[in-house]
Amino acid sequence: MSETTTPVMTQREIRKALYRNGHIPTPVSGKRPILNDWPRLAVDEGVIDDWGEAGNGTGAVCSRTAGFDLDILDEGAVRIVLELMRSTFSGTILERTGLAPKVLVPVYIPQPFRKIIKKFRAPDGSIHKIELLCDGQQFVVEGIHPDTQKPYTWRGPSLTDVSLMHLPVVNEEGARAFIDRCAAELKSQLGWLDVSSVAVSAAADPNNVVQFAPVSERIEKMQYGGEFPINDTLLAYSGDQLRNGVACEGVIKDCLARVQKTYDEIPGDPQERPIWDWNKIRLQIEAMVYGYIKKNHTDQPRIIETLPHSMLEKWRSIEAAGGTPCFQKRRYWGVEDSGPADPLPIMDAPPTVPVAEKTRRHRPANVLVPFKAFDVASLPRRCWLLDQHYT
Repeated sequence: MSETTTPVMTQREIRKALYRNGHIPTPVSGKRPILNDWPRLAVDEGVIDDWGEAGNGTGAVCSRTAGFDLDILDEGAVRIVLELMRSTFSGTILERTGLAPKVLVPVYIPQPFRKIIKKFRAPDGSIHKIELLCDGQQFVVEGIHPDTQKPYTWRGPSLTDVSLMHLPVVNEEGARAFIDRCAAELKSQLGWLDVSSVAVSAAADPNNVVQFAPVSERIEKMQYGGEFPINDTLLAYSGDQLRNGVACEGVIKDCLARVQKTYDEIPGDPQERPIWDWNKIRLQIEAMVYGYIKKNHTDQPRIIETLPHSMLEKWRSIEAAGGTPCFQKRRYWGVEDSGPADPLPIMDAPPTVPVAEKTRRHRPANVLVPFKAFDVASLPRRCWLLDQHYT
């Protein structure tokens, strides 16, 4: 099959075609949705008409149309996974490409569940991923890829042409089993290792055993000044906990308890241990937890659900009012509105009341009065009193 680009269709027509085939569309700019609370919006053709041509692309909300995202830059590995997918699932296998050879395959999920992700390290040290984009996420159906600046393409028919009911049907258990089979095949045929529970980057050093240790192992071996230092280990651990849906307050208490345990295990005389400011340490852990959510909530919208009840309620109320919620650290961490979705209306200034002019008193001009010469002879003569002074 040859790759095809979208026929000449407006964004409104693309979204209506998706909706009529059972998918839930959402306007996007690049890869990012542009609507507030987009995972929960009720969509129909009237709503699509209201959107007009908003955004430069269209995505599919993963509440029932999920997507196996093969974030793999090895063409042979992509081919292995696609062949395994065709032999595992029935239904129409669609292939969407943005940055080749990466591929996304849409599937139908009767019941939404959380995203599944598995990471691999190739023998050359490069990192690759297989994800099932699911509840709380979306993928681009038609638009311009931000890196290639070229349109997304479909090998064969597009998702706009295929009904949801014709896609492969996948549940959570089946999805996990399939990704595990992919991991086994990639290891068997290419020597790839599953490093899903390891905090790694594409530029990671494959000889550094510390960075490839599972987070669960690192947190248990965390030491003051040891192989697994406190700051780096807590950063990886807290992020992992938040991604798994653990509440913020629980993560903060857990991290604080683990720091206390690490402090108690410092070897030597307890009287000679360094003095730690526990209030400051708690503030640092809070900054680490809320800072992670602040940085990653756009790409991982489900982590907002880990916020304390009061903060989550305020976040949702700001979204419902059309604002843009954000995190701010003043005396304490909190949620604020960074601004309304629409520009502020121009308000007329209140009428001004004229001020009565004060009455000014008349001041006569300076007038020169003629001076009459003084007659010295008219003064009485002075007399001496007791020869001491005169009057």
